[in-house]
Amino acid sequence: IPTPNIPEPMPPNLAFMFTKISPEQKMYMWNIYTMIFVLECLNIIAYWAMLRYEVFSFGVSTFIYGFIMVVLCIQNVYILHDVIHGATFPPYEWQNYITHPLADFISIPWMDLIMEH
Repeated sequence: IPTPNIPEPMPPNLAFMFTKISPEQKMYMWNIYTMIFVLECLNIIAYWAMLRYEVFSFGVSTFIYGFIMVVLCIQNVYILHDVIHGATFPPYEWQNYITHPLADFISIPWMDLIMEH
């Protein structure tokens, strides 16, 4: 396990970078990441419903879907990076498979992502 090169004396404005993340903080990060995954899935269902029931025109429905999905995907990348460095292993086995669900025909498993990063 690598050990950090901690500056002595520790500047107060850097101390937070060398504190360990608590189990509660790890669960919080994974819960947020899971929430973003669920919202992406719900956004797809909402897009289908807007098109199926003709709530808006195709263009307006696609704009709404696209705008929300872009915001969610950007947050996905930021949270994913935080989770990789702060809470490397997911608390539940099924969370190994939600990292890139919309990236390709199949998801990239968590361990492949960790090993490549």
